[in-house]
Amino acid sequence: MNISKNIKLIMLSFLILGTGCATSKINEAEVSKVKKVAVVAFSANLPASQKLSLDVMSGKTSGEQGGNLLTETSLTINQILHHINQSFIKNKNWQVLETNTMKMNPAYIQAYKSTMDGWQNKMPAGAGTKDYVVKDVMDKDGLRLLGPEGKKQLIQALKVDAVIAVNVTTNLEGFTVMGIGKRKPQSSVLIQVYNENEDSPIWFESFKGDESEDSVGMTGFIDEEKLQTLSLASVKTALKKIK
Repeated sequence: MNISKNIKLIMLSFLILGTGCATSKINEAEVSKVKKVAVVAFSANLPASQKLSLDVMSGKTSGEQGGNLLTETSLTINQILHHINQSFIKNKNWQVLETNTMKMNPAYIQAYKSTMDGWQNKMPAGAGTKDYVVKDVMDKDGLRLLGPEGKKQLIQALKVDAVIAVNVTTNLEGFTVMGIGKRKPQSSVLIQVYNENEDSPIWFESFKGDESEDSVGMTGFIDEEKLQTLSLASVKTALKKIK
């Protein structure tokens, strides 16, 4: 085993999957062969609201950075995945394996267990953020953890031409002074498309959505439910750019 090579591949995967700043790359010849796909891995990283902290010595309260090392689920995050699937149907004219059908495939169930159960080699959500997933769907690290052979077997079992990993990242934009000011969500959607024969993605690209005109709060204590709704709206504008 080439440990140095494996470490480099893991670091590259974290860079590609964990940020919205990846350089776009597309293998036109391979992508043109794709007709049917499955979005097999998906995560969304959103800012978290600050929390009130009590200093037991002074009795004073203050705000501390929020976030959660554990992943969360929500109906709005499920809707984001739905719209991602629909974007590949509308924009690429691809057949997309329905998520619930995919979840029932024995090979996918096994892939999910091998990449999601127990301790896994993954980066947790950054400070002040939360990672969201869809129930029984692998997160953004799923294909990396499966490896080339596992990815190939999954493609064959699902009877698709390619599998896709998607990572959504939402940031809070807007002008603040002394920590006070409108915080407007803006989402980026990073896609990675893999076929059976290539170890690296045949297409990866990050698409930035529109900045919201609405705000989720004037301080670090933001409305997380509203944040999810506005993130979805921004994601929809990003998905229109997939061609």
